[in-house]
Amino acid sequence: MIGELRNMVLKERSGSGQLKWENDAVVALTKILPSAPGQATVTDGVPFSGGTYRLDTKDAAARIRVVAYASSAEPNEAVIAVFLAGSKLPLALASKPIADNRREKIELSLDIPEVAGQLELEFRVGPGQPGTIVFNGPENAPERAVTVVTVAE
Repeated sequence: MIGELRNMVLKERSGSGQLKWENDAVVALTKILPSAPGQATVTDGVPFSGGTYRLDTKDAAARIRVVAYASSAEPNEAVIAVFLAGSKLPLALASKPIADNRREKIELSLDIPEVAGQLELEFRVGPGQPGTIVFNGPENAPERAVTVVTVAE
């Protein structure tokens, strides 16, 4: 199952202008991604998207927006984070309590004021506490969820 999620990351492309990366995999995850500031690292959780974003304008600002979905049968917390290549700590993270097999939307927005050339980004997801969350879940939901990452100047 995690391999399916990782394969989605490998399919992502780099580019410039506005990039939109989508992931519709429905995957149960157990690898914790702490939501507390300063505790999450690039080895926590699992990757769900990423790639290289090249800016068209030198030293321009970049705007990153993530809309992700998750569910859990038991009370837990879904956590998403964005990492810059070579950085151990996230640029930003967001979390949302989840329970009762209800799909919840987790949103993250980040503006980077000045970028020289390009960004190598990795987006990760995981439960905030021991247990299982379902990325884009719940499984067998009547409507399919699609997690979307957009990056633009």
